[in-house]
Amino acid sequence: MTYSNVTSTLALFLTLAGGTAFAARHYLLSSTAQIKPSLLHKLRGRSGPTGPKGDPGAVGATGARGPSGPAGPVGPAGPAGPGSNTGFGLVQADGTEFGTANVTVHKIGTGVYCIVAADGATPMTDQVVAVPTYGDPNGTQVQVAVPPSACVTAGYAGQEVVTLDSSFAQTDAGFVFIVPQVP
Repeated sequence: MTYSNVTSTLALFLTLAGGTAFAARHYLLSSTAQIKPSLLHKLRGRSGPTGPKGDPGAVGATGARGPSGPAGPVGPAGPAGPGSNTGFGLVQADGTEFGTANVTVHKIGTGVYCIVAADGATPMTDQVVAVPTYGDPNGTQVQVAVPPSACVTAGYAGQEVVTLDSSFAQTDAGFVFIVPQVP
């Protein structure tokens, strides 16, 4: 390979590349206004026949929720319910009841109280929940005896509540209670 061959090849390459670039820049069409109108009309041609219908597209996103419709008619009244069978009340230390409902309280011994259904005969299956009355200064505790042996011995079919002093000895004390479901 000689110097003259390399030089002539390089000159040929630059001439072709430069000439092509010049021609492209000089003859480049940038708008349809540079084309003769009669030729442009022939390029556009006539519309062809309509093609076949395409497949349906994917389902779009869910639209906004519409307004609510008018209210429907009032339905018929339902059957009468069983009423409230919750038992509750406040008991003083001597067994006196205040505001009890659906139950009766019997004091059967020191610090021992039986809570029975209002009819006195129906056994109570739900557990009594009891706490000392508010502001008791003696540290009284209230326990629910399971099983209610003292109540059964006394002839009551109910739940047994025992009140204790701070040394866990039975003592007469007031308490409040609730029975979730009285039969």
